[in-house]
Amino acid sequence: MKKIILCLVLLMLFEADIVRANDKTEEVKPLFDILLYCNTKEYIEEVSTKQYNLSLAATGVVNDTKHENIMDIKFMINPFNTQWAIVFSFKHINKSCLLGGNNVKLYSP
Repeated sequence: MKKIILCLVLLMLFEADIVRANDKTEEVKPLFDILLYCNTKEYIEEVSTKQYNLSLAATGVVNDTKHENIMDIKFMINPFNTQWAIVFSFKHINKSCLLGGNNVKLYSP
């Protein structure tokens, strides 16, 4: 009997957690408030180009020890202010992460 009650309590807590998770709405925060933000590739692309007005400045890849491409990297800047972002896009999953900030200074190599 105790096991059944415990299972019912755990099930109710699990259900309540799912309902609270579905109520969360995503909002776009100012870029300077973001340290690291991850979501789907499409969402990060839309946020970086359309909402933060970032333009592509450089691209690159990250390889593992077997020289397999595991991630694409984009360095993006806003041409109208000093905002910047680095977008990490994972190759084998639909996930990208955006690391951004303000006051970018560009130097020639």
